[in-house]
Amino acid sequence: MAAPTDSIGSSLKSRPWARELGFLAPPLFAALVVYLAYLLTHPYPGLGAGLFSLVAERIGANGYGLPTRIPYYTTHGIPFAYPPLFLYVYAALLDLTGVGPLALTRFVPGLYVFGSVVATYALGRELLTTRWQASVAGVAVATSPAVFRMVLTAGGIVRAPAFAVMMAGLVVGVKLFRTHRRRWLVAAVGCFALTTLSHPVSAAFLGFSYLVFFAVFDRTPRGFGYGAVVAVGGLVLVGPWLLTVVSRHGVDVFVQASSTHGGLGLKPLQLVTFWYNPKFAFPSVWAVFVLVGGWYLLADRSYPLLVWLGLSMLFFPRRMAMVVGVLVAAVGVCRAARATQRMRTRVSPSVPIRPATVLVVVLCLYAAGTGSVYAANYPGIDGPSSTQMYVDDDDIEAMEWAAANTPENASFAVVGDTAEWFPLFAKHTSVLTYRGAEWLDGEDQNERMRAIGAVAACDDAACLTDRLAAADRSPDYLYLSADSYSANYDVRAQSTAMRPSLVRSARYEIVFENDGALVVKVVD
Repeated sequence: MAAPTDSIGSSLKSRPWARELGFLAPPLFAALVVYLAYLLTHPYPGLGAGLFSLVAERIGANGYGLPTRIPYYTTHGIPFAYPPLFLYVYAALLDLTGVGPLALTRFVPGLYVFGSVVATYALGRELLTTRWQASVAGVAVATSPAVFRMVLTAGGIVRAPAFAVMMAGLVVGVKLFRTHRRRWLVAAVGCFALTTLSHPVSAAFLGFSYLVFFAVFDRTPRGFGYGAVVAVGGLVLVGPWLLTVVSRHGVDVFVQASSTHGGLGLKPLQLVTFWYNPKFAFPSVWAVFVLVGGWYLLADRSYPLLVWLGLSMLFFPRRMAMVVGVLVAAVGVCRAARATQRMRTRVSPSVPIRPATVLVVVLCLYAAGTGSVYAANYPGIDGPSSTQMYVDDDDIEAMEWAAANTPENASFAVVGDTAEWFPLFAKHTSVLTYRGAEWLDGEDQNERMRAIGAVAACDDAACLTDRLAAADRSPDYLYLSADSYSANYDVRAQSTAMRPSLVRSARYEIVFENDGALVVKVVD
């Protein structure tokens, strides 16, 4: 009769999916820890998704037809040229669940992140040498602030599923160029089309990565043909949407948007800032192990991942470069663990504990812990916080008051990042915002951000008047925080001189206030 352990071992061998699930457990657990830390510390979603929410509302109100323009963000609204796939999914969620945008953008993005973790593990299985390395890569994606800051917070309602689809497309691309099987060709065309309909930067990164895969794994006429089929087939599938947008707004709308807020373009400085981002108070452990993994790969003369990483850092935003960075970091962690194991064997071969396993487990737990600290927006960290909330109960009350008690055509200058949500809840035009300006011809988004920062730094009414005039803004009302607020991701405290100066000013009249917000009418 077979021993129980033999039966278990035979059972696992006959079910390879169980072994894969075992290696998937650590990254899924890490993602769950970060997700729960975020939810438990955020009664409102982190950062902003007001524009995405307003677009989803307009899609539903338009009978799921493609809107032409989105009102309230900037004086004349913005052309709707954003890839619409997951905005339509968001619109359907709003209609089918009856749940409001704040709750959906708080809970749903983290659910998509689990799909990204699974896809990262699958990519690691294709490009790395062991399941442990693939597992560590999954943990790194789940706990890297550069990634989850953009996909776990409110904007992840669109960015998170786009990221997951892109990661699936990377897995499919590696399989296509390695095997030339037609099923992977069909899947690659589908993934490229879905990513193009999801997020412009994700689509560009996927296309760029396919070029890297062709150069590394193939370099044959057949491989070139498959790459061409993916590109052409994907564009054919997205053609109806693309032609509709171009006929309405022209090609320039995409050119204008491609280089804004971390989009496409040469980023030589990122070759340095990749290792330390001032938005985060201390370096992520993964940035350190990217260096360790890079050293091992150089020693092995294994260059493909390093070339892919270097080019990604040079041309794409940090979160995209980190897709490759987590693979290199996983190499660093596991190779360092192997070195530790060899040292233990030489020093004390009889010790039953495997230092390599301990090192990997401790690092993964540490990463989950620090990731949770960032996701929780822990107040003890010095410097700008990574997932701060832009609204609270007082803001919602003030914005709803503005919607009901100010003229329909009134314009507002919203001081601070509450401007991300204000047009959605107040249904009024925000003249001091950069959100959506990337789709406007002739607009400089960086200039808008400088104007926002200058106005947000004001301590009194006179400063507000001067800096709004310098920014060429003439709002009917102002919306200000009465306590703490953020502006361009920088947390500030409202000056104690602000309210008294507004009361004394003949130009301004406070028409609504609560503990956290002021609505001020511009009288003159």
